[in-house]
Amino acid sequence: MENKTNILIPKYNLNFKINKNKNIIQASLEIGVKLAFSCRSGVCGTCKAKILNGTVDNSKGATHNLTPEERQNNIIYTCQALAASDYLELDFLSPLSNQIHSKNKAPKEFILEVLSKAIIGKTYIELSTSFPKKINLFIHDGMKVKIVKDGKISKKEYFIISPKLKEDGNNNAVLIIYIPISENIHKNINPGQTIAISGPYFIKDDLTILNKPFLFLASKSNIVAVLSYIKEILFNKHDQIIMLIINFDYAVNIQFMNEMHKIQNKYENFNYKILLTKELSNNNTRFLYGLPENILTKILSNLSNHIIYISKDNDNNRKLILKINSLGALKKNIKTIN
Repeated sequence: MENKTNILIPKYNLNFKINKNKNIIQASLEIGVKLAFSCRSGVCGTCKAKILNGTVDNSKGATHNLTPEERQNNIIYTCQALAASDYLELDFLSPLSNQIHSKNKAPKEFILEVLSKAIIGKTYIELSTSFPKKINLFIHDGMKVKIVKDGKISKKEYFIISPKLKEDGNNNAVLIIYIPISENIHKNINPGQTIAISGPYFIKDDLTILNKPFLFLASKSNIVAVLSYIKEILFNKHDQIIMLIINFDYAVNIQFMNEMHKIQNKYENFNYKILLTKELSNNNTRFLYGLPENILTKILSNLSNHIIYISKDNDNNRKLILKINSLGALKKNIKTIN
C-alpha cells in the first residue's frame, strides 16, 4: 500500500499528496503547501479542520482541547493528526494563507498528452490535456503555463481556468489550456499527441493586498484572462468582493457563462452581469442590453472605493473611461488586463 494520502480541500480547490508518517501540517509544509497553523501543539486551534471524507490517526497527538461537540462533528487538529486513509477531504475552519503555495518556486517542464482540441467562440483554442500518473504538479485556478515547442519555451503565457484531478485515487489530472485562436502555436497540436509545457506561472500583480471591492469590465476577447485573474484572487482571498461586467454582441456568442455561474455559486461575494450590445431587449433573460458606458450607472452608482480593471481592448473606449470617472473612480485605481 502506498504510504501517501491524497489531500483535497474543496473550498480552495486544493488537491495534493502528502506522506502518512507525519502530521498533516508538517507533511504539507514539506511539499511546499502552507496550511493554517500557529502553535503546532494542539492548543491554539488555528489548524482545526472538519473531516468531510477519509480518516486520520490521532493516537500520537494531543486532542484533549477538542470539545465533545467538535469530536462529534469530526473536527481535528491537523498539526496533531496523521492522515490514515488514501484519500482525505478537509474543510479548514480558519482561512488559509494567501501564500499557501510559494510563488517563488522555479517553473518545471512537463509532458502532457492532448485529449481534445476545440474552437471556443471563434476566439480561443481549448486544449484538454492529461497528466501522467507520476506527476504531482501543484496547480489551481488562475495559474498560467507556457508551451515548449521545438525546444523553445514560448514567451507568451497561456491561462488555465479549471484544472481537474480525477477522483480515482491515482492522481490522474486533466488540464485545460486556452490559446488565442489568432496565434500559430496551436497549429500541428492535435489529439493523441504529446506536448511539453513549462509552469505553473502566477499573475504578477498582488491583487489581494487592498481591502477594496474589485470591478472587472471585460469583453469576450480576453474573458479567459479575466476569469483567471478573478479565480486567482478568490483562491488567495476567498472573501474578496468582486463584480464582473462583461459584454458580448449577441447571446449566441456568450462564452464561459457556466464558469461565471460556478464561481458565483462557490463565492457569495462574487457577482457577474452580462451585457448584450447589439441585441434587442428581452425580458425573459437575466441579461442587460446596451453599451457598457450606458448601462454602468444602472448597476453601480459610486466607484470611488473600487479597484477597476478594464480589458485592454476597452482601454481606448473614451466614453467608458469618462463614465467611470464621472462615478468617482480614482485614476490610480484604474488598471488594465492584457
